[in-house]
Amino acid sequence: MAAPTPERPASRPHASVASRPELLAPAGTLEAFHAALAEGADAVYVGLKTLNARALAANFTPAQVERLADTAHGLGRRLFVALNALVREDEVPELIRSLAALEAAGVDAVILQDLGAWHLARRHFPGLRLHASTLMAVHNGPGVRQAHAMGFARVVLAREMTLDEIRAAARAAPVETEVFVHGALCFSYSGLCRFSSAFGGRSSTRGRCVQPCRRRYRWGEKTGTFFSMKDLCALDALDEIRAAGVRSLKIEGRLRPAHYVASVVRAYRLALDAPPGDAAARAEARRLLEDALGRPGTPAYLRSPHPETALAPERTANTGRFLGEVRRVAGGRLLVATRRAPRPGDRLRVVARRGEHQAAFVCRAVAAGKAGTVWIEGLAAAEGRKTPPAGPFGPGDRVFKVDEGASALLAGHRPLPAPRDRRGRGRRRKAARERAETALADYRSAAAGAAGRPRGPARPELWAAVRDPAAWREIQGLRPDRLVVEINRRTLAAFLRHPPFPARTGRLLWALPPVLHEERLAFHRSALRRILAAGFAGFVAANLSHPALIREAAGEAGSRRVEIHGGAGLNILNSLAVRAAGELGLASVQLSVESDRDNLEALLAAGPPLPAGLTVYGYLPLFTTRMRHPAFRPGTPVVSPKGERLHWTADAAAGHLLPARPFSLLDKEKELRRLALSAWVLDFTHRPPRRRGPGRLRSRRDLDRLERGWDWNFSGRLR
Repeated sequence: MAAPTPERPASRPHASVASRPELLAPAGTLEAFHAALAEGADAVYVGLKTLNARALAANFTPAQVERLADTAHGLGRRLFVALNALVREDEVPELIRSLAALEAAGVDAVILQDLGAWHLARRHFPGLRLHASTLMAVHNGPGVRQAHAMGFARVVLAREMTLDEIRAAARAAPVETEVFVHGALCFSYSGLCRFSSAFGGRSSTRGRCVQPCRRRYRWGEKTGTFFSMKDLCALDALDEIRAAGVRSLKIEGRLRPAHYVASVVRAYRLALDAPPGDAAARAEARRLLEDALGRPGTPAYLRSPHPETALAPERTANTGRFLGEVRRVAGGRLLVATRRAPRPGDRLRVVARRGEHQAAFVCRAVAAGKAGTVWIEGLAAAEGRKTPPAGPFGPGDRVFKVDEGASALLAGHRPLPAPRDRRGRGRRRKAARERAETALADYRSAAAGAAGRPRGPARPELWAAVRDPAAWREIQGLRPDRLVVEINRRTLAAFLRHPPFPARTGRLLWALPPVLHEERLAFHRSALRRILAAGFAGFVAANLSHPALIREAAGEAGSRRVEIHGGAGLNILNSLAVRAAGELGLASVQLSVESDRDNLEALLAAGPPLPAGLTVYGYLPLFTTRMRHPAFRPGTPVVSPKGERLHWTADAAAGHLLPARPFSLLDKEKELRRLALSAWVLDFTHRPPRRRGPGRLRSRRDLDRLERGWDWNFSGRLR
């Protein structure tokens, strides 16, 4: 990280954080921003209206961010901006302008996921302090070391880590670590979820997730919210997290209302400032968290790698406090049996007992009914009708309170004025504009230079990926140009003893699994040394930790040279991300399977400097998760509310939810050839249980025998 420049003043941390972790609060609205500061947050993180992983929040313009930064700095606090969405090729100019605007605004850090954004920031905007987003899925010491080597000042660790793993990561490199302590949890590792994208083109890595994990599914004879996590609550683990050396404690919630932000920030501020063992302070903090109207809390993975209590499949997935059950629907009103009557102005949600239908509305009036019931008005207006909705709501449905109409916490808050000191602002804006012009000129020059060059090989290589020797025996008739083998005990025993290709040819590439928690690192370090000693030097990296782990093993083994290729798990969606991969020393990349045809065309036309391949077939995981639960039944199909059939598989490292049909571009050969990709990847790593394969493939003509699937976003548009 470059030192503060004359164009950007050094950040001014809150005086109270010198001896304890920073409390970092979310803000998706101006009201939430002021609430966070008023309740004692040391720093606040927000998002721009574009290119952030909470695209559905209200968010802020660059001019608003500038004023927020002034306000925070005037109080000795800090402002971070999440620019953490994956970036399409046609959004690169917007990315450049956004980075320039944030540098000019004097924000204290930018949170990044996209490798192209990292490349731009490091090359053209040295005044920006960079934080690695949790969407980069950094979950071990090698990942932290890799982020440090890339110049990140802070790493936001994955939420699937235990306290012991957090402790090891915090000590892995001289870089700050940030840990989520409260808020919503994803069922999948962040950055490894493709469910929303595959079934609707709305990517979680671009902040547009439609949350399929919160729906009710049928699994065998039971129906439930099998993939909907409770909310994280680390209140009882704060002392251990602090002792681990974590620099920042982060609250999730840029989509949450201001009352939630105020309640949670006050609770954690109280707990952090209280003397050790202050039971009264902890009790008051718990009360505040209950009043925040979130989901039930869980310490998640902090105390166990497989926390069964983090899921409650029998419960609704909604946030809010349960008020009661509907007894009647009449005249546009709900008769609800409740002991906690809402007040006019409260925001409520009614959830159908069966099915997925629900509706949020503002309570307009409350009238007492008989025998512990109240009449609640407002639903008809929410449905946009003058008459009562005749549709899905009726007796037995449930009503929740999701926000306070008149929050007592917010009543005393006032908008905080921004300081009037504008010294140096004009100079910083001018310098940032000039850097933006240089960055945009460089980008366009590279694309123009690529226009006259051949785009790729006349014949793409055919790569095949497997995770067990049996799969290789079935497909070896394809004679792939390269075989990608996942490193595990079975493949080590088979392919080191009888390699299908001589080690010196480089045709056999070894791939690390995308998830490698600390307890598995010893095995994989040993495996890498054995592979290197056998003469192999080619590897595939699907996570930020992999290049560091591979190079560390090569150094220990005395190997002079390794060749590392980027896997699809690196989520490369634009040509600048390909350039970044080159800067990291990768020999080639695989482009994101979430991409659409237009984006692939634009990316490849922009002249990426490395060979770029693409997965064209495979049962690709929709979720990759650490969660285990007794309700999960391998071999029994999972059925979505829309009738989509899914399959659950698990290994020692992670669980995976697979589609019933494969991702496949095999029927689009002409279009693929026009893209001039360097490699087509057939991924045989995952197959649903009990699914019969195509039998032995004896030649490339047998590709026609592979089951046809669907192309995700290829023929549509990734949003």
